[in-house]
Amino acid sequence: MNQTYDRLAAGDRLRLKRTLLEMTQDEMAEKINRAPKYYADIERGNCGMSIETLLALSETLNMSLDYILLGDIKKEREKIHTEEVSAVMSLLDSCSKKNRDYALRMLKLFLIACDKEEKAAGHENGEDSADSGNENSSRDQCNDNHSNPMVDAQKGMSG
Repeated sequence: MNQTYDRLAAGDRLRLKRTLLEMTQDEMAEKINRAPKYYADIERGNCGMSIETLLALSETLNMSLDYILLGDIKKEREKIHTEEVSAVMSLLDSCSKKNRDYALRMLKLFLIACDKEEKAAGHENGEDSADSGNENSSRDQCNDNHSNPMVDAQKGMSG
């Protein structure tokens, strides 16, 4: 297999993951113990990176070396779920216990409401939602609906 290192593409992958984690370039540079301008140049593709920097980025962003350098999506695809969960957990860890508990309750309500909306949409179309073959996630179903599933779920949970 003929793969080549593309600094611009590698920088884009790093930028995407950093923004997913809601970190600034300065924060990332501090975490990997590098100068902010150097890290910014890496993201822009203006310069390469040392093995030490690459290892620090891999560890900090929880990204494989293959994916950073070559964009080998095969291994990275397996980690997408884990990375999303990690990003959410990182945000939750930065909250107070009260806010974390509230956020978790809201997430549960949202998922319950989306599940109800998905099932209702399946029944309206004469489909069993488990066998519908529809690849839309329950999240997509909620986004496409004009009602407010959060309010509906809160009403259902309060009784």
